[in-house]
Amino acid sequence: TKDADYYFDDGNCVLRIDNCLFNLHRTILRRSSTFFRNMLSSSQPREGGANGDSDDHPIVCQDSLEAFRAWCWALYAGIEDLGDDNSTDTGPDEEKCAHIGLLAHKYGCAAIGGWAQEALVQRLSRDDHSDDSSTSISPARLEYILKVSTNCNWTSPVGKLVENHLINTIASPTAPSPVHLRMVLEIAEGLGNDQLAARAYYHHLRSQKWSLALKERRDRFVGQAGGFSLAMAARSEFWGDRGLRILTDAQELCLYRGYISLSALRGRMRNMPEVGNRSN
Repeated sequence: TKDADYYFDDGNCVLRIDNCLFNLHRTILRRSSTFFRNMLSSSQPREGGANGDSDDHPIVCQDSLEAFRAWCWALYAGIEDLGDDNSTDTGPDEEKCAHIGLLAHKYGCAAIGGWAQEALVQRLSRDDHSDDSSTSISPARLEYILKVSTNCNWTSPVGKLVENHLINTIASPTAPSPVHLRMVLEIAEGLGNDQLAARAYYHHLRSQKWSLALKERRDRFVGQAGGFSLAMAARSEFWGDRGLRILTDAQELCLYRGYISLSALRGRMRNMPEVGNRSN
């Protein structure tokens, strides 16, 4: 099938994404993308004759339709017009900006990629400071944007802003924090982001006011050293929060061990002697 918006009758470069054909203009591709500039300038024939000259010989791109359409939108908007379309109210949403940034990075569109990064910063910063729950970004969308930021090396500020949004789902006083904790941990584990996982554990404990244990049992652990056996005992005998069982065994154990270590540290800090001012 031909794409309804980006199969131009006067186009001269046919591309296929899934089972959908796009017919774009080589001048625009060469101008905006170093990848296509090099490919379309090469005199070497492409494998299988897929040179984009016709519907029968399209260039095949391994992208999602939604992302490719977003990238085409940015290509044909022009970077000059994109600069005026970065409003958080009327411009593209976070997901579309992430699509654009991902393919701009893949296809070497530096100017468009820079615009997408700045657009994401504006949108994430707005939502991060908003009290309106209707502006909140879904966890699935946050996960996707975080993956894009990792792929594009946008760890700061885009990646940090996304992580703050995820942590806020745990820290919210009205959130079912064990559910959100597991969600954030799964995202962190999927990306190999140990720092995000550590922040998630910490903010869950903070949201529980540092009290996972039953009150009459808590003092038995303050000041004791953490460890595997102590954490297992805490998990099986002393903790009364059944809601945490939504976590995997490994996640639950990690949370308990962190709680014990932090409790011990807080106990030692409370017992530290005060340091007075020394006279010269």
